[in-house]
Amino acid sequence: LCSICGDRASGKHYGVYSCEGCKGFFKRTVRKDLTYACREDRQCLIDKRQRNRCQYCRYQKCLQMGMKREAVQEERQRNKEKGEMDMDATSGGQGDMPIDRVLEAEKRVECKDEPQVNSATAALGNICAATDKQLFQLVEWAKHIPHFTELPLDDQVVLLRA
Repeated sequence: LCSICGDRASGKHYGVYSCEGCKGFFKRTVRKDLTYACREDRQCLIDKRQRNRCQYCRYQKCLQMGMKREAVQEERQRNKEKGEMDMDATSGGQGDMPIDRVLEAEKRVECKDEPQVNSATAALGNICAATDKQLFQLVEWAKHIPHFTELPLDDQVVLLRA
């Protein structure tokens, strides 16, 4: 569960298990250096239904639960140091995942030529081992795709099952 509002957490973001909503709220607040004011007594309830009512109290709860401002800054600076430009997904550019990186990942897990099994019985006996090997190779291949391991685990599983 999200440490801030109690919604379903999508992973650990900026040092705290949180939902996509609170992760995005915290990132926008830090990147745009926003400041908020509470209209009540700075003790507003922050839960799934009311998290958008008071930005001040929501941000304070993010900090109280351990979200780190520096984690957002480091992420932005890391991209600058690599010389990467933020590209919109619809821009048609290759962004930060050139095809050669995908091909390189595929080459790393390519199977070496293995002797063919001639017997149908032997092939059936090895089907579990072959399936395990294919699954392992799929996971290893995906780990070499840029940014795959940064996705929440649930999203990684969905993509691997597709």
